[in-house]
Amino acid sequence: LDNVPNCSSQNQIGSICCVPIKNQKRAMGAIYMENTLLKRAFPPQRQSLLEHLGCQIVAILERKLNRSLNKQIKNVQKRAEMLESLNKMKDDFVASTSHEL
Repeated sequence: LDNVPNCSSQNQIGSICCVPIKNQKRAMGAIYMENTLLKRAFPPQRQSLLEHLGCQIVAILERKLNRSLNKQIKNVQKRAEMLESLNKMKDDFVASTSHEL
């Protein structure tokens, strides 16, 4: 425990609960809780609730990230279309200029 931030062997920890936050069996993080007052403060029912909350957290974060990613993709597509249009304008200009020469 000496390597865990804000936790050392001198602290009197009665209970610790660490539940993985998973997305389709892949660990995305963890919910870490400790209680200095009680032993066995985290029965299986609470651990199950924390696991469920962890799944909800992952779902919310993924939706938010997907929205952000979709917005960025649309922005990149818009810029690519603008570059294609500018490139065509350049080609047309070069073609008309070289024809006049």
